[in-house]
This record gives sequence, structure tokens and C-alpha cells, in this order.
Amino acid sequence: MTLLKILLLQCVFLFLLCGIGHAQPKKLILLETMCAPLVTSMAESFLTHLGSLGYQDGKDFNLVRMNAEGDSDKAVSLLKGELEKGRPDIVVTVSTFATKAANKLLGNTDIPIVFLGVSDPVSAGIVAKVGEPNKRNLTGVVFSVPREIAIKLILQTISNPPAKRPLRFGVVYSGYPSAVGAARRLKNAARGNSQIQFVFREIPFRPGKEGEAPMIQDAAQAVRSLKDQVDYMWQDSDYLGVLPQYSEEFVKASPVPVGFTRYENTLELGALLRIAPSAEGSGIAAAKSVDAILHGAAPGAIPVLPPEKMDIGLNLKTAKKLQLVIPIEIMELAKDNYVQ
Repeated sequence: MTLLKILLLQCVFLFLLCGIGHAQPKKLILLETMCAPLVTSMAESFLTHLGSLGYQDGKDFNLVRMNAEGDSDKAVSLLKGELEKGRPDIVVTVSTFATKAANKLLGNTDIPIVFLGVSDPVSAGIVAKVGEPNKRNLTGVVFSVPREIAIKLILQTISNPPAKRPLRFGVVYSGYPSAVGAARRLKNAARGNSQIQFVFREIPFRPGKEGEAPMIQDAAQAVRSLKDQVDYMWQDSDYLGVLPQYSEEFVKASPVPVGFTRYENTLELGALLRIAPSAEGSGIAAAKSVDAILHGAAPGAIPVLPPEKMDIGLNLKTAKKLQLVIPIEIMELAKDNYVQ
């Protein structure tokens, strides 16, 4: 090899090295629907795992983090304002309103969207189908447990059901999109099952932080109205459920034991059984999707799926009070996640 060729190769190598060293950080927008522990937990899990994959804020990406505070219009305006400042490389959204805002503004672009914390992305109009690639600029993690599984486990847990009629559960939910979808899926899952029956009460959804307290009071009144109509209450996925103050009001207002919940607070306050997707697992799955996209994967080629891990908890104090003998299979599923 001639001296000239060696010098040229060295120049090319130095040029590439400088280009890598001066690569501009990616712009990453993280838009959260509301200020609530569950939403924050998922967002933090996402950022933590992104860090464990080697990404550093300020070096590999510049993070823009925003919160819509429970207002769908604010979610749109916040994202629109940030888009006007410059094109992001990727947008990550937590929960339904934030994801719908991103889908509305960016759904017809090539800017990747990764969502998490959405219980029913099909009913929300975000994707056409769960479990398959969608051939769009969007992918995500569904925050949902199949209702058929939840029904099967609660029926196994309650070992002393009524002899001549189904177990009756009361379900109070808001008009929030994912809550409406959850109620519909629950109703469909119970169809044809002679062992269980649900009594539903829907209350209006009130957007924004100023709507939270009145909505909680509406829900408490609806819960009380189910007295003498149900054996247990069932607390499914809802905007209300992620509000810490709601769990206390829900349990206090309930005229019967809370048999099933999605939320840790309600389990600690006396609910018998909790089954929920893992918030940590959701964040991990979303971070893996972002990493894949930044390495060249097409968002639409990554299937929208639930997280691999479920969190299952039992309140043994409540079980004892109800004189229930919990099957060993349920105890093993809960592992050490007991309230005693």
C-alpha cells in the first residue's frame, strides 16, 4: 500500500470518528396524560430502562417532558407547541389522552410514536388490532389483562359463592375512553358465564384537575347506590383508579367488600384480589421499542402487545374476614405479594 493510500485511509477514519463524536442528540418528547403515581411510575420505569440500555439525557437524547394534567385539549396544545419548536426524533406517550394527541398530530407522519399505559388502544382509535404489526409510525404496550383470566381467578379465589345464583359484582366507571372500553370487554367476557354477573354504573367524565374531586364524589354516590344489588365491587381500569384519593373514597363508599381491583392502593385498603399489568414491565417494554426504532426498526413492524409480566396481589386479612379458603394455585400466583 502506498503512503498516499495510507494517508487517505487515515483521513477517512478520522472524518468518520469526528462525525460519530459530534452526532447530535436525538430529540425525545415524553408526554404524560395526568399527574398520578401510576402514570409517573410507568414514565420513570421507561426512562430508567432507557438509561440501562446506554442512553443518556443530554448526550444521546434531549428529553422534553410534558404533562397534560388530565385534559385532552391540553395534551394536543402541549404537543403542538413543542412540534412548532422543531421536529422530534421520537415521541413517547403515557396513557390514553396523550397517545390520542400524538396520533392526531403525528399519525400521518413518519415521526415514530411509542405509547404505554393505554388499556384499550382499539376502542380509543389508536390501532386497529392488538397483537399484530400495524404498518404505521406507531407501536406500544397495552396496559390490560384479559378479562376472561381475571374472571376465572376471582371465581377460584371466592370459595364460598351463593348456592343458587351467580356472584354479583358492581362496576362503577367514568366516561373516560379506556374505562368505557374496559366495561364493554368485561361485559363481553362474562357473557354466557352462569357463575358471575355484573351490574354497571357509568358516571360522566370530568376533564382536568378541577374535575377530579366532583368525579370522585359522583363515583362514590354510584357505588353507594348498588347496596343490596351486589355481593362484591369490581374496580377495573379507569382514569379514576390512578388517583390515589379515589381508592379511599371507593372503599369507604362501598356497601360490600371489594372483590377485585386493578390498583395497589385499593388492595392495601381491603380489596381481596388485585390483578394488573406490571407498570415496571410496561416501561421496560417501551424502552426496548424505542431502542429498536433508534437502531433502524420500523415502528409499524413492532407488534402492539401487553407487557409480559402481571402483578397479582392478595389481601389475606380480607380473605380471613370473609372466611375464604384461598386455593394454593392463587397463593402461588401472588407469590409474596400479600397484605396481612
